[in-house]
Amino acid sequence: DDAVDFAVDAQRELTAAPWDPLLLAFPSCARVLAPDGITVLFSGLRVRMGMHTGLPDVEFNTETHKADYFGQAVNCAARVAALANGGQVLLSLETVAALRAAPPEPSFQLHSLGAFKLKGISREKEIFHLSPVLLQQREFPTIRKPSSASLKWTARGAVQRCDRCS
Repeated sequence: DDAVDFAVDAQRELTAAPWDPLLLAFPSCARVLAPDGITVLFSGLRVRMGMHTGLPDVEFNTETHKADYFGQAVNCAARVAALANGGQVLLSLETVAALRAAPPEPSFQLHSLGAFKLKGISREKEIFHLSPVLLQQREFPTIRKPSSASLKWTARGAVQRCDRCS
């Protein structure tokens, strides 16, 4: 729950940050407004985020004097994050299940993107897009699934698109 709240807040704060105009001149960092011409959907760095809920393996590192986290849960979290586009937050089904055990949160919406085969993970994982309510008009490029139709993702859902027509 805290991680999801952090991701929602971080996406909003990244959009509201006072970025240097030189950075905003890059197309991948440019300010993008919603159709209303007022709401800022993107501005500055676009950070992709992904979450998975599980128990990691932990060892104490004698050189850094800090804990090292590794194992299947950490690997899955990294693979979920790797699927995301800049400015997008993705969650595994396990994280969504943990969220659903808590009271509903009005600051975001969840949309299933379907099941994905993740490198190093034996079974497909259902992946969800988390859309902060204030940024729900954001659109993202396709997340590729092996042998699937091309989908253009919007915060309101997926729309099938013919690869030959684009």
